[in-house]
Amino acid sequence: MSDLTEDDRLLAMAYVDGELPTGEHAAFEQRLAHEPALAGAVGRERALRARLQSAYAPALDEPVPAALLDLLAVSEPAPVAANDTLPTAINDAHRATLPHARRWAWPQFAAMAACLVLGVLFGTRVFAPHPASGGDQLALNVAADGAITAQGALRDALEQDVAGTVLDPNAKVGVGLTFRDHAKDYCRTFTLDSASSGIACKQRDGWVVAHLEHATNAREGEAGAYRTAASPLSPALLQAIDAMRDGDTLDATAEAAAKAKGWKP
Repeated sequence: MSDLTEDDRLLAMAYVDGELPTGEHAAFEQRLAHEPALAGAVGRERALRARLQSAYAPALDEPVPAALLDLLAVSEPAPVAANDTLPTAINDAHRATLPHARRWAWPQFAAMAACLVLGVLFGTRVFAPHPASGGDQLALNVAADGAITAQGALRDALEQDVAGTVLDPNAKVGVGLTFRDHAKDYCRTFTLDSASSGIACKQRDGWVVAHLEHATNAREGEAGAYRTAASPLSPALLQAIDAMRDGDTLDATAEAAAKAKGWKP
């Protein structure tokens, strides 16, 4: 067999993550012995997991400092009337219609205590409709249609930085991996002061945030620096990458070519 089906790719992902049922596991391993293309897919998935787990520097076990809100240039949100609807950025029905929205291919991981997902982040005022003036502009702007776009230093890093660079402990923005989603848009993982992480995809209006979470297992250090958790990337972020990506992550050559084209498909 020379070509893999989408089901085969999903089976390879589930196999590497130990999510195949017992009966399917044995049958899948029998196929591996006779199908080089399938074995190659498993090898690529394992290599990708290794890259994901080493994409960010190990860190101290520190709770998130209150200064993070200032770093993200958060302004006081406007009052919301009781009958106002929430922005579509956190509306699951709307999100499911976006090109990068995907259902998980297997059951979600149970270990979600280490992060707060998009809706909780909105509730704690991580997003700012209008970035504050002055200082570091790292706001995640919420547009009128609910789209969340990267601003300032985050936008610049997504445009210019080389993925996979080991983060300086004091760095405010870092870019981890680059891949293409099922809509053929380029997507990149990122960190904000190594306390929040997510995925942004290049679209006509800029870098649109497709996934965002905030680690809750960090503590403000003596010098005010805080880094990514010592454990690998969170299960939620790993699942988001698996659900979104179409093919392998980009190597240095492919990334340089995409950057030269302005990250256009």
